[in-house]
Amino acid sequence: MDATTNAITTAALIDGYADVAGHRSEWMARGPERDAMRAAARKAWDFVLALHMGEHFTPERFTEITREIDALMANAGAKRLAARTSEWLAAFTA
Repeated sequence: MDATTNAITTAALIDGYADVAGHRSEWMARGPERDAMRAAARKAWDFVLALHMGEHFTPERFTEITREIDALMANAGAKRLAARTSEWLAAFTA
C-alpha cells in the first residue's frame, strides 16, 4: 500500500475509535472520567481530520499523538477503551 492509502485506512480506524469514545462519554456520569473520555475522542477526531487533509506525519510524530490519545483514555476509568497505538502504527506504516 502507498502512504495515502495507509493514512486513509488508519484514519478510518481512529475515526471509529473516536465515535465509540464520543458516544460512550454521553452515557457516563459527569466528572473527570467523562471529561477524559471526551478529550480522547476530540483529540482522535482532530487527528483524523489532519490525516484526511493530507497532513504529513512521521512515524515518531504519529506515535506521539496516538500515545497522547491513549493517555487521555487511560484516565477514563472502567469504561475506557483499550490502548491502540501499536495497532494504529502498524496500519500507518504498512
